[in-house]
Amino acid sequence: AIMMQMAHLHEVQGEPNKAIVLYEKVIADGVRAYGREIVSQAYTGLGEQLFSKGQFRKSLAAFESANRLAEPHRRGYLQWRIGWCHLNLGSQPKATQTLVRVLKNPEM
Repeated sequence: AIMMQMAHLHEVQGEPNKAIVLYEKVIADGVRAYGREIVSQAYTGLGEQLFSKGQFRKSLAAFESANRLAEPHRRGYLQWRIGWCHLNLGSQPKATQTLVRVLKNPEM
């Protein structure tokens, strides 16, 4: 989708706020407009931008939403990012549990 390409271009040009606006638009328009995979990718992009800003709680919510919509082959990466959010939020046991689950599951 063109919105996702534009968001990515904003990312590489160092314009994270503009990328966030586009990701949020795709998310707001939803699955009916863009399909599950594109909306999952928008949540992932949003999560990455929020993570880089240190907004770990919001980033965690975005990655969890992405994970619910993602194809199985993308869930390992999303679980890994979820684990890092937990770690940065100070929940080391939850982070460790999540990351170990990813490492032990060959399907991820």
